[in-house]
Amino acid sequence: LPGLQLHYNGARGKGNTAAAPEWILNSGMISYEVMQLVLTAQLFAGVGNSYGHYVDETNRAKSHHGYSIFAECKTLSRQFSLFGRYDYWNGNAGEEETHRTIAGIAYHFTGQNKLLFDYDVLWNEKADMTTTGAFEVAFEVRF
Repeated sequence: LPGLQLHYNGARGKGNTAAAPEWILNSGMISYEVMQLVLTAQLFAGVGNSYGHYVDETNRAKSHHGYSIFAECKTLSRQFSLFGRYDYWNGNAGEEETHRTIAGIAYHFTGQNKLLFDYDVLWNEKADMTTTGAFEVAFEVRF
């Protein structure tokens, strides 16, 4: 199937602190890309992190998992595209959880250059984290 890609990535090591907690990450991604459409989905699971600070009070690495999905649809002229992304992260046996949604529009011009406008919102349903939202304007130049 032209445009279909499958990826796997794995990492294992020790966190970068004196306690050197375990760090393991496994992730997989599937993507499908054609001229008018891009779709991706990524899954991951692991324990700890490379910095060594995602640990419990006994310096034991905490588990986490999540996923991210992305879609971009270009107009027939391919000058404009609509895009969206949703991320989910769950850590510490379900005690920590965050969600992020990004949606926007891009104007493509002169080769692969583009001007993007999007809205990004981040929230956590299990903690007293304030929901944050931000509008973004980005200019991407490729040469």
